[in-house]
Amino acid sequence: MKKRKKMTVLIVTVAAMMIALQIIFERFLSISTPMYRVGLTFIVRALAGFSFGILAGGLYGIGVCGFCSLAADLIGTMMFYPSINPLISVAALFRGLLFGFSYKKKEPSVVPTVFTVLADQFIGGFVITSLGLVLFGGIPSTGLFWFGRAVQALFLAIVEIPVLYFFNTFVFPRIRAYLNANGMNHADQEGKRSEN
Repeated sequence: MKKRKKMTVLIVTVAAMMIALQIIFERFLSISTPMYRVGLTFIVRALAGFSFGILAGGLYGIGVCGFCSLAADLIGTMMFYPSINPLISVAALFRGLLFGFSYKKKEPSVVPTVFTVLADQFIGGFVITSLGLVLFGGIPSTGLFWFGRAVQALFLAIVEIPVLYFFNTFVFPRIRAYLNANGMNHADQEGKRSEN
């Protein structure tokens, strides 16, 4: 019981940290216009998914990771904008869940990293977020808008793949080793439960 309570406190604490980090990365450390945003938020999503698997990746999109992504989007929107765009919140949920699934069982390699980034950018960014901007954001649906969104998704995918590969190779394994050494790696425990 005490171990489970410790894990719950750890998850809530780290989830709060991930929410705060995502708001900072998304709202303050990114270049934004009404139609486009370029930033490093994907690193926070990947870190949450890597650290906590689907629970964190999906509540930072449905688990803690999906929850963190959705909560960060909602809190950031309430801080800076007058209304919440439901499709952009769905995109945040999808993106968090995607990273949670991506890091569920093993150390990510090049192929899952490429697949995750492409799905994140083209489904979460290009399709869902663009539809949210057109349907609820008052942005006109012109060929130039869709071309710009496609170029943005392609540019971000080209940047994110090597950055995430670097983090997957050099940073995340050290974090996982630390979590394992201290008995705090929830992603590994989640995988063991699903195997039983």
